[in-house]
Amino acid sequence: MDDLDRYRRDLDKIDKGLLELLLQRQNIAKKIGNYKKKNKLRVVDKKREKIVFEKINSYCQEHGLNKNFCKSIFKKIIKNSRNVQK
Repeated sequence: MDDLDRYRRDLDKIDKGLLELLLQRQNIAKKIGNYKKKNKLRVVDKKREKIVFEKINSYCQEHGLNKNFCKSIFKKIIKNSRNVQK
């Protein structure tokens, strides 16, 4: 096996891990949705979302990640969480 195959295998493992984390996040979002319904809370919490994006920006800045790229990914993740909570 050459280096390229090893690198691709490593990426495959990381991709699987990302998908598993997305599933965990979705399951927690469902629990949050149930809590919000039970307590008559709104699905969208702009204050919380602002905090999440501030943390993302800080992390990206500290680790040299592209902030716009990360923000676009998390916008989709949060949109999915909102849909799951409805």
